[in-house]
Amino acid sequence: MRKGSKSAIVFACCLLAMPTCVKLLDGFHAENMESALVMGALLGALHVAVRPILRVVSIPLGCLTLGLIQPLIDLALLYLCDHAVAGFSITSPLHAVIAVMLINTISFIAVGRR
Repeated sequence: MRKGSKSAIVFACCLLAMPTCVKLLDGFHAENMESALVMGALLGALHVAVRPILRVVSIPLGCLTLGLIQPLIDLALLYLCDHAVAGFSITSPLHAVIAVMLINTISFIAVGRR
């Protein structure tokens, strides 16, 4: 699979995950579905453009923490998007962790090994 198609699948997973999280999880609140879609689009763009850079930069720290820094990068991106999008809020850190696991699991299944 080409790099561009993998990026498009990851973007689509993030885009669709945010409205799904709003509907299924109590820790996510959106004033309307458009703000959830904007949140998903921003998160997808960050996952495609910024996350690979952060993963490479954090390799030394990842060695020390046995890879536990990777989910923290995803959580940080999620909360960064939360603060950037008006009309969307994450009220529960546990639900944010669940959302990160959901997005990463679905992306891994859809794309394969990343």
